[in-house]
Amino acid sequence: MENYINNFRLNIGIIHMEYLFLPLILFELLGDFTLYKGSRKDEYIYILYAIIIYSINIIIYFYLLKYYKNLAIVNGIWQGLMLFMITMISIFYFKDEFEYNHIMGLMFIFIGIFLLNYKS
Repeated sequence: MENYINNFRLNIGIIHMEYLFLPLILFELLGDFTLYKGSRKDEYIYILYAIIIYSINIIIYFYLLKYYKNLAIVNGIWQGLMLFMITMISIFYFKDEFEYNHIMGLMFIFIGIFLLNYKS
């Protein structure tokens, strides 16, 4: 019974742990934008919102570390995907322009994320 409970905690039911990177990134983006908005309006209630959002992020990060058992892999995947999301927001929302070397750098990040996820 204890083995089943530990397996359930590790896999969180039917959710594959790899899919937890998406909410991890989305909650971090939401927390960042919440703090940014609060700093522009000088309203301190946004700090409380950000603490709640980042607390959820900590729980998700904990389960990813428990699954992967390697800080470098989890952090590498997280930061690579986060950089990609920030880049997409800056291209499509802020209309920033990127040069060839920036696009090549993003391609290398994708290759790195693939290699970090690859299990032989």
